[in-house]
Amino acid sequence: MAPMHPLFSVRPLRRARSWGLIAGLAAIILWPAFSLAQDPVRPLYIAALAVTALCGVAILGLTLMDLTLVRRDRSVLPARMFDLGLGLLLTVPSSASLAELLA
Repeated sequence: MAPMHPLFSVRPLRRARSWGLIAGLAAIILWPAFSLAQDPVRPLYIAALAVTALCGVAILGLTLMDLTLVRRDRSVLPARMFDLGLGLLLTVPSSASLAELLA
């Protein structure tokens, strides 16, 4: 059996999940401060939203590539559906907020 490509290992997906959740929590924590004093907190809030959105897109991309290119047992399907849901949950709200802030 040929060795698996490093992109299809669990590590990149795990890193994207971790960083995305950390950045999402940072954005949630910064949101009340941003609503009170926009100028000093704006760069941090935008950075947290951007990292959250990028991690969500990375989760979606890695999960879709794993589902389409790697042959596995159907037992991993629920975990991949969770990853797709998490990727959408990180990507959609943060991208919408980021687009509104930068417009």
